[in-house]
Amino acid sequence: MELIQDYCELQLRIDSLDKDNIVEAFKWIRNSSIYRKNDGPAQIISILLQNTYIRPKNIGSFVILAELILKPFPVDEIIKILVRNFKNNSPPFSGRTTQNVIFFINTIDLLNIPKENVIDQLIPLFTNELFERDDNFNLFIYLGPDLEKYKPELFESIKKQYDESLPKWISNFNRIRANDWALLKQYREDFGVKDGINYAVRNDDLSAIRIGLITPTFSLDQTIIFNVYEPTVQINKSPSIFDYALFCGSLNIVQYYLVNCLPKDPMVTKEPIHAQYAIAGGNVQCISLLQQYNFTFEGCLHIAAMFHQKDLFYWLVENDYADFEQVFPNFGSVLHAAIKFGNFDASKICVETQKGASLQDNKGRTPLHVAVLSGLLPYVEMILSMDGVDVNAVDLDGMTPLMLAVEYNYIGIIKRLLEINNIEADCVDSIGLTALGHAACNGHVEILKLLLERNDIDVNRIDEEEMTPILSAYESGEYECCLLLAKDERVDLTIRNEEGQTIAHLAAGSNNLPLFEACLERCDIDDADEEGTRVIHYAATSQNVEFINACINHGADYNEPDLSGSTPLHIAAKSGSLPVVKLLCEKEDVDVNAIDEGGFTPLHCAVFAMNSEEIVRALFESGRLEPNITAIELQATPLMISAKRYDMDTIKVFLEHDGIDV
Repeated sequence: MELIQDYCELQLRIDSLDKDNIVEAFKWIRNSSIYRKNDGPAQIISILLQNTYIRPKNIGSFVILAELILKPFPVDEIIKILVRNFKNNSPPFSGRTTQNVIFFINTIDLLNIPKENVIDQLIPLFTNELFERDDNFNLFIYLGPDLEKYKPELFESIKKQYDESLPKWISNFNRIRANDWALLKQYREDFGVKDGINYAVRNDDLSAIRIGLITPTFSLDQTIIFNVYEPTVQINKSPSIFDYALFCGSLNIVQYYLVNCLPKDPMVTKEPIHAQYAIAGGNVQCISLLQQYNFTFEGCLHIAAMFHQKDLFYWLVENDYADFEQVFPNFGSVLHAAIKFGNFDASKICVETQKGASLQDNKGRTPLHVAVLSGLLPYVEMILSMDGVDVNAVDLDGMTPLMLAVEYNYIGIIKRLLEINNIEADCVDSIGLTALGHAACNGHVEILKLLLERNDIDVNRIDEEEMTPILSAYESGEYECCLLLAKDERVDLTIRNEEGQTIAHLAAGSNNLPLFEACLERCDIDDADEEGTRVIHYAATSQNVEFINACINHGADYNEPDLSGSTPLHIAAKSGSLPVVKLLCEKEDVDVNAIDEGGFTPLHCAVFAMNSEEIVRALFESGRLEPNITAIELQATPLMISAKRYDMDTIKVFLEHDGIDV
């Protein structure tokens, strides 16, 4: 309960943060249970970063608080926290914003961290959707001088592209310097929006609006087109000029509309979008005017939760404008929205109503799903306290809350969910994966250990791609998870993938010797896949001789051919595995002249290897080689093949030996 209360208190302090109470807020944070968590400081920075979007006027205070929080940490750790949060700051905001960039760069500056320290980590942002994303342009402007110094070629390339596409901005490029946001804003207003109308609205410039109204096609009901990222995108419908004035608290324009435009279309009062923009903006006078003119406030509780308008949230509840079970297309119920937008206070009020625990958003997710996705255990605890919570509810992808927690590696939440008596830990999603499958293929070792402690999980569940968790983990390159599963006696190591391979076949061709050895302890060493390829044949491709040694120690026949007649020596020679070729050639009972179904000897295979010169020399060193055998399929000796490939180095090796048919 202490953690839940602290998150609620943290949100309240962030909502009311200003220059006068920053120090007090910081002192409280340092003593909070959130800060004491391992990832607590990073979570607080994430919350601040998201709030820059909702409360852009408070960015300065947020930056100072971030500096106080991060200052005790080493520079590398600070950069890690900031960059990770900056890159990952997406839900529920659908990407970074200009405000996020300003918060990020000003925090870096305030902490006196040289920009070159972060350039390498941010370079991918310059080459991914650079011209489509407003925040990436601003990031480029900020880092420009340093980028020019440390990555001149990249800088010139980007500058050239901008020069070709946005000449008005680039003509004044040299005037732009780090943190010259006033100038940047001017460019955005002048060239980034239709007629600069949003600039007039934000400044409540009624005279400019009246000039526009002279034009017959201009009206306050027309939709504003934004090139600048605005918080208004979170509301279901793009704003009209009137809506944007409500959002900005531009009273002169709002009053003008109500007096001069509303009488012409009184049905406008029935459209909930207008009050929603007013609630999002939080201007009480605008809201009072709408109430006076009998505008509907339907759906406004969602907006108050999303935009952290605490007083207005209470006001809507007290005035019976609250429908806790209304579901919005994008954000679900009020509870969904409150959790997605990090509003602890509103979430708590919703939970206390005991309404909406089973409601689903447009992805089929319940509030518990959304609480899990937040990564914050206090949200999960709040939802679990509600009546009628289905802990095994599935979304449109068949994912349960437990699966989502596993997918995102939220181990604290997973432990809490596994404590619930009726939790079904072995549910299957739409692609046939269980929670165990998600843990295995995502490399979440600690979670996998937790799940393997249970007896109600099928460790051999086959998914839609015909793979068990251990095969899926191997496919994903998660060898540590494979090893953990291979050592579990319940895991069936004989199950095959679509190519007829067991985990032993796959592990033999990997570079993970501990995994391979673990498989050999419980596998049939002579087991063959659909092409008759045995474990030792796979091991022969490895550059590590320990793989084939392990096979031999477990009784594998190193002369055994596969269905095409290829022996391990054929395969090692063709794969260019010099250590294995040398090992096999040292064994007197290995036939170095064995012929496969195509008439190829190991020497024929060797001339096709990338390191053919070395492999051919090793075969000659066996002293048992017959170099002039003609391959039936190609009607050619090994030397003839080398000649056709113009492989002069390998030809020289042949000519060093007597008895070569030239």
